[in-house]
This record gives sequence, structure tokens and C-alpha cells, in this order.
Amino acid sequence: MIKYSHVSLLILCDAEGLKKINRELGIEPSEVKHDPDEKHPPTGLTHTWKLDSPMGTEANPTERLAALADVIEPIAEKLMALDSRFPRFIDIVFHVTPQHVGGITGEFDWFQCPASLMKRISGWDLDVSYETFWFDHPDWKRLREPWWRQMLGTLKRNKQP
Repeated sequence: MIKYSHVSLLILCDAEGLKKINRELGIEPSEVKHDPDEKHPPTGLTHTWKLDSPMGTEANPTERLAALADVIEPIAEKLMALDSRFPRFIDIVFHVTPQHVGGITGEFDWFQCPASLMKRISGWDLDVSYETFWFDHPDWKRLREPWWRQMLGTLKRNKQP
């Protein structure tokens, strides 16, 4: 079961960049996220301008990426002309929980990107990031105590003569 997913164009920027991106692209973002300054002190890029694929989670990632490319196409030249200090890329994320079908724990997702779609995206100089987070994987062993306490115990044992 997918807990959360998105296929989105992301542009990292500062507060002033948000206004500039909206003005220059002529399109409103689906969402704007603000990260605290402490997370990005060297760059000052504390905001994320996000444009989601118009297709919902019922579509597969390739279909959603193609639909997002259709939205980007009319603004592609403006997107490429944005200030180069604002990194932009396409982000595909899935947070999934394992399914228990017939006693087997598993989850499967397929991402296949046709060359024609890759060509469109690469023509806009956009990277694509694909991430899958699988919660409660059957091979993961839960720690009985915090990792740092285990580390301290290991260090103490290694110091003994």
C-alpha cells in the first residue's frame, strides 16, 4: 500500500526567488515548502517551489511523469532561463508499507521511462530523482536499545585491556 507519493517539479530557492519564479514562469505552484535556515545555511535556499503532476496516485510513475512533462512543456524555455542558482529537478517519491499476500511480505513498484520521455526531460536540463521508502521491511531488525547506547557499549568494550 502506498502511504504517500508524488511526481513533482521542484525548484529550490530563497524567499525572493519564490516571487521571481511565479512571475517568470507565469504558473502557480501546487505547494511551497519552507525549511528552516539552519538546514541550508551555506546556500540560503530555504524554500521549495513544487509543481505536482496532474495525474493522481492511481496512475503509475511513468504516466504521472509524462503528464508532468506535458505541463512543463509550455513553460520549458522560461524554466531553463531561470536564475541558475535555483536548482530544479523532477522528484518521484514513494513511501510504501509491505503487503502480506499469501503469507509473503512484499511490495513492488516499476519505473520505466521511455527514451522519448527521457529526451524531453533532458532537453530541459532536468535531473530525475526516484526514491522509494519501504517501512517495516521484513529484513530490518528493530534495535532493543537506542543506537547511540549500543555504540557507547561497543566503545567501552573496545577500550578494556
